Amino acid sequence: MYQDLSFMKVPLPEDVLKLKIYGDYAGTQKMIRYFLEEKDIPQALRKRLEIEQEVIGVMGGNEYPFTYDEALEIMTSHLRDFKKEELDHLKEISAADWIYIDGEVHFQRRFYENLIKTRPDYAKRVITENPEDEKQNHINQNLLNDNIHYMKEHGGRTVHTRIRSTIKAKKEFEEVGRKVRVHLPIPKVYEQVSNVEIHASNPEITYVAPFDAPQRTVYFETELKENQEFMIEYSFDYHVNYVELDPAKVSEEQPDFCLEEQTPHIVFTPYLRELRDELAGDETNPIILARRFYDFVTTKVMYSFMREYFTIECIPEYCAINLKG
Repeated sequence: MYQDLSFMKVPLPEDVLKLKIYGDYAGTQKMIRYFLEEKDIPQALRKRLEIEQEVIGVMGGNEYPFTYDEALEIMTSHLRDFKKEELDHLKEISAADWIYIDGEVHFQRRFYENLIKTRPDYAKRVITENPEDEKQNHINQNLLNDNIHYMKEHGGRTVHTRIRSTIKAKKEFEEVGRKVRVHLPIPKVYEQVSNVEIHASNPEITYVAPFDAPQRTVYFETELKENQEFMIEYSFDYHVNYVELDPAKVSEEQPDFCLEEQTPHIVFTPYLRELRDELAGDETNPIILARRFYDFVTTKVMYSFMREYFTIECIPEYCAINLKG
């Protein structure tokens, strides 16, 4: 069902919110049904509650599967000398994402992977069965550092990439003989992407979207065969410039597009306006301002894997308040 997510800006009724925070998702759904079926409510609130029915389905599903004991077992089995007190601390400082489900703490499905990616001290304690994995991680980091130095020295870099992409129906959904319509994404040509070339496909392509299509795909239309796999192999050049920003070279003409609000996530809330004013101060140079906002995000906000974005009412405000995202 299509949902107009702009209605996520509408607040939830207090009784719905209390049940949601406690993690009583069955009770939350029951309360929402009461509002929708028994009360004469404004259309804006009705649409908000209809969206919340979907949100609760995600939150109460497999987004937070691990109980406290299960999370502790994951950490102690993967990290050397991990202690219960460490998990308590990670929970207390919101480094390990958690919610209440029926009043009990549950951790997010990727909480362990998130900690390993964002906290080097924990990454060093991972119990690795294969030493080659640790060696490969070191190689990858060196490649990244070398690439940064190369781009600074040469003003950018072009990389040639070749990709083979496939898709097939799961066996339980396979309907042999049925006409199917299949799309596989391919690159569009724009400032950074050029020399897009299709090398192979299976079956024969029915239609290729033009180079400037907003969402470019190849399209297959055929009668489905048993165990049929749809494949496209293509290559392209990807170029990125390295630009050393100089506040003294700022143009007097600044962009005026894509600056408007777009609910629910591009909203100039009172808190975000206060944060903007605090970071900007009396500065007017766009590059210096951009650097201040960049520094806030990269030094004050902890990078973190997030739960499904659909369940967050306003992503930038969530990030600026919780200092993670």
